Amino acid sequence: SSKRCSRSRKPLAASRPVLARLLGASMGQHGCKRTWKPKESSDDLCGTCRLDTSVPTWVSGDVLQVWTSLALGDVEFRAVLIKPLGWDTNRQVGPYPLAAYFPGLGENAGAILDRIDEFERVAPEPFVLASPMRPKQGWWFIDNGSAWGWMKGNFREEMAQRYCAWVAELAGREGIDRKRVGIFGYSAGAYAVVEMLAMGFGLPLSGVGLGGVHGHGQWDCSEFPGDQARGAQDKFARFLERLSRHQGAGFIEATHGRTDKESKWEDASKIIEALEKRQLELGFPKVHVRRLEP
Repeated sequence: SSKRCSRSRKPLAASRPVLARLLGASMGQHGCKRTWKPKESSDDLCGTCRLDTSVPTWVSGDVLQVWTSLALGDVEFRAVLIKPLGWDTNRQVGPYPLAAYFPGLGENAGAILDRIDEFERVAPEPFVLASPMRPKQGWWFIDNGSAWGWMKGNFREEMAQRYCAWVAELAGREGIDRKRVGIFGYSAGAYAVVEMLAMGFGLPLSGVGLGGVHGHGQWDCSEFPGDQARGAQDKFARFLERLSRHQGAGFIEATHGRTDKESKWEDASKIIEALEKRQLELGFPKVHVRRLEP
């Protein structure tokens, strides 16, 4: 079967510690090595963490926004402010960390609105959550949105550049802590995330989260018809070559089911191996892997 049938599964569900590391909270930014605690006095926070700012005016989940680059094209997206459950609404603490979520093919940027409660339950502190719409008729950065697109289509470098530029521009906006930026994705969205990591953002990433990641092409094509599998291994090899030059991140976690029939563990393990090898070359930590058993 094609990968499309797996796109309706739930996206990556991070625990509070994982989300904290994705946003760089465990790295001691601002000299403050803890995350938010309910009803904590502002006097207990370090001076930099006590900066009070209003919510950035562009953060409005009800509006599908358009980011435009004359050179690269447009990105439609939504953005919301996530606050932990029990957060004192009279206290706004900024600048805020930024997390960008890339959904699978079975959902779109509106998915973050449906899961605000889920994010609030695991949020370590307030942060801005942004999610883009996928390019039309594409498998994110592959120019084929069909059921076999990840195998049949070609990598479009300019599409990856567009979304990298979008994340970088959001990170530089007023109210965002440019030093605390994380990206995460599920299934096809996780594929998009690793392509962007390989492309480079021009700014450091606190963390990267991958749920059910797959690649461009596939390593094991034995189960696929010849016309669908043709060239898929070559594409996967070139994909791994791109990953071998990725920019690195302070924290990378990959969550994957060992018996996943769509985004196969055999392919995911090779992706993780390529990511980890580069991480170590750059002096970053190994990839943290959560293998889910049936």
